[in-house]
Amino acid sequence: MTNKSDFTKDEWDDIITCAGMAGHSILLSTKDGIFETLKEKMAIISSFEKAASKYPDNELIKSAIGDSETAAGKEAGISVIENNREAYIEDTLGLCSEVAEILKAKADEREAEEFKRWIVSIAEDVALAIATKKEEKMISKDENLTLREIAGELGIEGYIPPDR
Repeated sequence: MTNKSDFTKDEWDDIITCAGMAGHSILLSTKDGIFETLKEKMAIISSFEKAASKYPDNELIKSAIGDSETAAGKEAGISVIENNREAYIEDTLGLCSEVAEILKAKADEREAEEFKRWIVSIAEDVALAIATKKEEKMISKDENLTLREIAGELGIEGYIPPDR
């Protein structure tokens, strides 16, 4: 089983930061109103444990959940970067690629795959935060593209984002 002790401090920081940045990249991929942005910010906070419930036996995710408040908090100053959305998303994609390589080298294959899917689940929760059946809102084209790019950089093949 893989956990925090299997990584250097820098690797671990990248791993836990990646999840929060993936969620924030979805938030930044569109220019929603204040209400929608607040819903998406709340989704980032709640999505760490919600997404982890899909993988209850994954020690790597459990280790990350312990540090998830720190990871989510590192991105709390999101308003500072809203003017440079594209650069932030590009940084996130680069980090996703780095994290995929770290996991490939140091983590159990099953746990690594589940961890990468956990990161994508966090991003999906943010995209779905304002997509409701009642209002027939779907995730935007930009959110869809960003989800696909995140999954691609993490090495998740054949990923299809949810509609709503």
